[in-house]
Amino acid sequence: AEYAKRFGPITKPPIEIEDVTTSVLPLTFGFSDLQSQLGGRVHGAIWFSRRHILIDDALNPDRFPDLLGRYHFTLGHEIAHWQLHRFLFLNKDGHAVLYGDDEMPDVICRKDHARPLIERQADEFAGCLLMPEWLLRPAWRMLTGSDDPICDCRLRELVPAVEPIRFLVDADGIEVQPDPMRLMREVFCE
Repeated sequence: AEYAKRFGPITKPPIEIEDVTTSVLPLTFGFSDLQSQLGGRVHGAIWFSRRHILIDDALNPDRFPDLLGRYHFTLGHEIAHWQLHRFLFLNKDGHAVLYGDDEMPDVICRKDHARPLIERQADEFAGCLLMPEWLLRPAWRMLTGSDDPICDCRLRELVPAVEPIRFLVDADGIEVQPDPMRLMREVFCE
């Protein structure tokens, strides 16, 4: 809604996530080698008091255009922390609630299996921000002819044979054994 007030209504994708970050919200963002600096598989981090987001260099869309979707999702995820969780770290005047290390981010987005509630909330928010239902439903209807979900058995009819080699490395550069059903879903979504 704030974006639409400034730039006009959004009538089709993509959602201009970078404009939302810097023109609608009071945030800045950049890229850094977060995995080396913070250890582990870190995609993004936010400093609430600085109003700054850093995204890992491995997701820089200028260098890795194939990871544009992952980059957008990570930026949306960090925006979600700003919108949903900053009150846990900042008082109403924008000052840190607790004394902490100003060099370390307040929230670090790690690629882990055991994800805390605030990480799951940020994931959900990012998905809704990037794929709002009011844009997704008409696209789904146009693609499938109805609002109904498609079961996996129907996917086999709609998706041609998938070449598994294209999915052997995930977004983090980790080799994975591809699941045939997941590959079919990925191709269908593309």
